[in-house]
Amino acid sequence: MKVMIRSALAVAVMTAGIFTAVTGTANAAVDIPNTQIGLRALGQDGGQCVVDDYAQGSYISDCGLWGASDNWHVYSAYPDAPGGAYANVAIRSQRTDECLTVLNQVAKPAGFGNEVSPRPCDGSAAQEWASTRSADGYINYFNFQYRVCLDGGYGDTYGFPENGCNAHGENQWQDWYYLPPAV
Repeated sequence: MKVMIRSALAVAVMTAGIFTAVTGTANAAVDIPNTQIGLRALGQDGGQCVVDDYAQGSYISDCGLWGASDNWHVYSAYPDAPGGAYANVAIRSQRTDECLTVLNQVAKPAGFGNEVSPRPCDGSAAQEWASTRSADGYINYFNFQYRVCLDGGYGDTYGFPENGCNAHGENQWQDWYYLPPAV
């Protein structure tokens, strides 16, 4: 296992820049290359992150454990919401050149909601994520085509149905933050 050294200052600066871009004006031009996407529910001290596993899709595992498979590029690939209320982004794997995609199939192991897994980036609505900020200051992702939010429960990435999406910080399994890249 690699020893990971994280600078709290680097994380704070990166996070502050992200929130400015995510909540800024129209044409926010979000461009966060080579970052890990951490899951709030499992803590920020060596916590859990979204991992791209070419054979198994995406899932939640120890941040930094899988090296380049932990690294993502979050960027504006779609027009912002009217008035710049939020940015619409793609979440692209730095390793496989695939984007997190909502699939029209039941999520496993959750048994409900939609499966979310990397697929070749094609600019489809299934790969468009509204990037908003939760009441607690974390990042939430919502897909309008399937009306689901990105959830990291059950050790997997899946789309939780809209009626259970995090609106006020009550569901930490849907709160995300950015970390420096895994090496």
